[in-house]
Amino acid sequence: MRTILICMYLVTLATAAKLPASFMKCNPKRTDFHQCLPKAVESTIRQLQRLYEDLNLTVSEHLEVPALTIDAGSGPMGTKQVYKNLIVTGLDEITCSKADFDFDKKRLSVQCLIPRYQLNFDYELSGKILVLPITGQGPGLIILHDYKVGLIFDLEEYEKKGKRYYRVVGHKLDIDPKRIEVKLDDLFGGDKALGDSMNQVMNDNWKELFEDVKSSYSEAFGSIFASIFNRLLVKVPVSEIWG
Repeated sequence: MRTILICMYLVTLATAAKLPASFMKCNPKRTDFHQCLPKAVESTIRQLQRLYEDLNLTVSEHLEVPALTIDAGSGPMGTKQVYKNLIVTGLDEITCSKADFDFDKKRLSVQCLIPRYQLNFDYELSGKILVLPITGQGPGLIILHDYKVGLIFDLEEYEKKGKRYYRVVGHKLDIDPKRIEVKLDDLFGGDKALGDSMNQVMNDNWKELFEDVKSSYSEAFGSIFASIFNRLLVKVPVSEIWG
């Protein structure tokens, strides 16, 4: 199963920057480090959804993903999924319950919850869902409700202009939504009756369909999270991250 993902973000690779005062820092030497870290991760994700001139980050209130392709699964999701012009929203409501950083392995592990993770896009589909043929192209949306995220980032340090920085070099994501809602417009050439029926089938059988391509979505969404963190890491040296 193959996933192709392109995440778009704009950063200025200029001089090292300091974190704005609104970003939390956690001191590894303090006894409350493990209580501080989940809150700091949560705060960082929420704030990176907005524009921060102090860091020269041109980041909007949503994440733009120009293209995402997920191949057909081996079971009920027997259709290749092609998404373009994705707009991802909901990260500004994320809450993180656990976080840990292994300084020897440079590995960050977090567990978070997103109440409503929404993707708006243009889609192209052709294949089968369950035993039913499906075809169409047009606008659509997917909403993951109460979306639990278990995420591991593997980092490496590198030097730039005499300062040390982190960057994400690997990631693993475990995703567990409570419910998935799908709405695809213009299925079957715009046949409303057939389109409404297929949307109902997808929503009634979302869990079975999702499990068939879960690994591909995990890779894709993991790349989205990695791109968000790299926006910050490329600008702020290691010495500025820890309190």
